[in-house]
Amino acid sequence: MRRVLQVRPRPLVVALVGSGQEDAVGMLIALGARGIALRSGSADELSDVFASVLKGEPYVVPSLHQALAGTVKPPPLDDRIPELLSTREREVLACLAQGRTNREIAATLSVTLATVKSHLVRIYSKLGATNRNECLGRAVSLGLLK
Repeated sequence: MRRVLQVRPRPLVVALVGSGQEDAVGMLIALGARGIALRSGSADELSDVFASVLKGEPYVVPSLHQALAGTVKPPPLDDRIPELLSTREREVLACLAQGRTNREIAATLSVTLATVKSHLVRIYSKLGATNRNECLGRAVSLGLLK
């Protein structure tokens, strides 16, 4: 994949992972994959991945969010990284990694939808992300999700 991404103009890479390969999701994101789906996924899921990637938005199918958050072993961190997010922002991030919607996060944390959106804006800003999938990828690479 490294060689493919050296081609100019840079191609948009969508990776398909098989059953038992979920632990590769974090690595694929780090290598530059813009979309990730399961080989056994539905045509609708694959269509969603391609549509998002073609719009310039990275996309990991929701069924892989838990794998992204739970099975990737991040590298050791320096002492400043855990302080990057507040306790509440880490709770929102954990819910996000479980594939929950904004409304579900609000209900889980007993806050308003506007509060969840506010937390997400701050999390995206702190992680330099523009959407949920990019946010999760960066959080994993920084070791914020275990």
